[in-house]
Amino acid sequence: MAGAGRLLKDPPRNWWPPRPDPRAVPADPVARRAREKNPPAVRHHTLHEAARNPVLWLMWLCLLGAAGVAVLGICLLTVYGGQLGLGGPTVWSVTVAGGAGAAAAGALSDRSGRRTALISACLLLAVAQFGVLGAARAGSGVLLLGCATVTGAAGAAVLALVTALATDHFGENHSASVHGLLTGAWLLPVAVGSSTRAVAYTARDPHSAFLLAGCTGLACAVVALFLKAPGRLSVRRVVPNPHPLGEEMA
Repeated sequence: MAGAGRLLKDPPRNWWPPRPDPRAVPADPVARRAREKNPPAVRHHTLHEAARNPVLWLMWLCLLGAAGVAVLGICLLTVYGGQLGLGGPTVWSVTVAGGAGAAAAGALSDRSGRRTALISACLLLAVAQFGVLGAARAGSGVLLLGCATVTGAAGAAVLALVTALATDHFGENHSASVHGLLTGAWLLPVAVGSSTRAVAYTARDPHSAFLLAGCTGLACAVVALFLKAPGRLSVRRVVPNPHPLGEEMA
């Protein structure tokens, strides 16, 4: 793979092939609907320009909260799983396997829009945490495994949707640096959650921890409501990108 990578070269900056025109309306109805629901950025923002926009930090907070909920759920699900006779590896494997379900979030975002899909993922993440409390009260291992699957899928979906939404909002020329800033919001709860002391502290009262996690998921859904693209008056109004990759930015 390293040898094959040496053969790859980056195209010139702002290069775009003669066809297709990035501003043209797609003829395919599915592609046209996806374009209408997820219009491209009005212009390409640098990291400094994006950081001055409150929308980027709302994305950061949404990702931070969702990551905290997902990490907390993964760490504490084994506690309730043990009470219901489920082994820790079983709960872990089901949760991780649920992350593969995040692929469905991409198809949903093409049909309904990335912001709508993100709100749905945050709501599912919240409901799963409340569901864990219901599973513990009812003594249902099946419900617990279902909530673990939803936690893994929704948590991974939030990460994928926020990064895709950042490209739609701030453009592609500096997406790597913008995504790097957002990734920090995801890695922070992972670093804290990997601490044995943090897990032991929350395990003392998992009921309150899951209740807080569910409320945090709801808060993330509320934050996602305000993720509107900079420079676009309405999310329903499609504004073509006046500076596609084939044109030099001023």
